Amino acid sequence: MISYYRMSTRTKKWTMRMVMHFTDLALANSWLLYRKDHAICAGPKTRPIQFLQFRMEVAKILLAQHHGADADLSTQSEEEEDSNQGVKRHVTELPHVSVRRRANAHLPEMIGLKNAMRCRQLGCTGRTRVRCMTCKVFLCLQTERNCYSAFHT
Repeated sequence: MISYYRMSTRTKKWTMRMVMHFTDLALANSWLLYRKDHAICAGPKTRPIQFLQFRMEVAKILLAQHHGADADLSTQSEEEEDSNQGVKRHVTELPHVSVRRRANAHLPEMIGLKNAMRCRQLGCTGRTRVRCMTCKVFLCLQTERNCYSAFHT
């Protein structure tokens, strides 16, 4: 049941994955209880709402409650947001496999960044300043790990 509409987050922190999993579990159990109660109260003449619609309704209710509680603090939070707002970076999408596999179109370029970017190869946790000119993704290009080659083959 949970696998149909799982909350997906890109995080390495096990705590966040556990929070998302237990939230999914609570929503699935709540929907099963809703269906059981709906069958008893409404009878067979009406159909209960689908699981995705149930999740959306719960999300709308939670957002509405949160929005109502924040109405009093809106002036204070706006001032704090202006001072705390950091630089948001745009995440470059990974190119399609057909673009990645064209062997003659890819050249590495060294980018002079103050902070190295995270390698986009699956399973690699390294940081690099090498970017593919065609794909516009950062990939490791070192003797011990050649993610650039692995990404394009």
